[in-house]
Amino acid sequence: MTYIQAQSDLGARLARARKQADLTQQELAHRVSYSRSTIANTESGRQCPPRSFWADADAALGTGGALTADFDRITSSSEPSTPPATADNSTAAAVRPGGPGESVARLRDVLDHYRRLDDLLGASGLVGPVTAHLGLLEQVGRAEVATATEVDRLEAETCQLLAWLWLDLDKPARARDFYARAVRAARRAGDDALASYMIGWLSFAACGDDPRDAVVLARMAVARGAGGPASLRAWLAAVAGRAHAHVGDREQALHSLGEAERLLPDAPDRRAAWYFFGSAAYTGYRGTSLVLLGQARDAQRLLEDTLAGLDGTFVRSRALYEAQLAHALADLDELEQACRHAHQAAEVASATGTVRGLRAVRDVRRHPLLAANPSHRGVMDLDEYLLFAS
Repeated sequence: MTYIQAQSDLGARLARARKQADLTQQELAHRVSYSRSTIANTESGRQCPPRSFWADADAALGTGGALTADFDRITSSSEPSTPPATADNSTAAAVRPGGPGESVARLRDVLDHYRRLDDLLGASGLVGPVTAHLGLLEQVGRAEVATATEVDRLEAETCQLLAWLWLDLDKPARARDFYARAVRAARRAGDDALASYMIGWLSFAACGDDPRDAVVLARMAVARGAGGPASLRAWLAAVAGRAHAHVGDREQALHSLGEAERLLPDAPDRRAAWYFFGSAAYTGYRGTSLVLLGQARDAQRLLEDTLAGLDGTFVRSRALYEAQLAHALADLDELEQACRHAHQAAEVASATGTVRGLRAVRDVRRHPLLAANPSHRGVMDLDEYLLFAS
């Protein structure tokens, strides 16, 4: 049997196992942190992902390692050799004057700069530069094989930022593709903590479209990150709490949020990829979860505390928390205050170009309290602003 035939047969076995597990291609894609198109291409024999894919597929489908074993047999007996990659030194050399490692350090500095710009300004205008940054990083990786592990880590973090930008622009499918790529890069680096962080973001992104899948992904993230630092485990627990709140599981949501509070460090770890997660972010996650669970009064208090303690550089986050506070106030029949906070959220969201933030405000506008009072001055002012919001 040729390698191509064996690859095609393996893809067919994957398809049969997926159907027996009663999963769609999209559902399996979420569970193994790949895109749906990768699942489709693999099942049709057009693509053969790395071994980690098959191990995760076995875990997701309950096939007891059979797919991984088949992959190992194929690759050990008939996988064609791959010619060594060649570097585009003309591009990589622009950031490699000091030898191996220095260019990676410089690219990390640039990534940190883009993160600060995103926190302050939002996604609008940053997708292009960050995409170009990722392309440059790929070329550096080919030129500096001695720093492959650090390049993989940096690729994971760059993909996470790019995914976040797409999520902020309300393009969840594109965001999930980059989050999945971030997971794969973190795995290549052998960094379980970073991989768990990226799977956590996959859960975060899935909440809107498939909250039950978000719960599965959150559990995977918590399990993989069990040996990570407390600051990471606190964020993962908060993500799990948010996912459980989206499916209405109050007991599990509050348990996970309580675990996040227990693990929360005194101050955010500014050196880590999860640098943003401190006490204000935690209360924001908890408040948002309580809105979903119908505990509006407690949510109001937490979200007001969040906005009071939020770092001034996280401008775009303010829009989202203002919108959640408006929703809680609407649940409490506080029409005037709900409109005021929704309007403030709309102004910040429009200024930072966060489409997701504007969608959150429009969700508040559809709340039954506002929908029943279209002639109220606050509602009319909000309608007028949203009509012309970018």
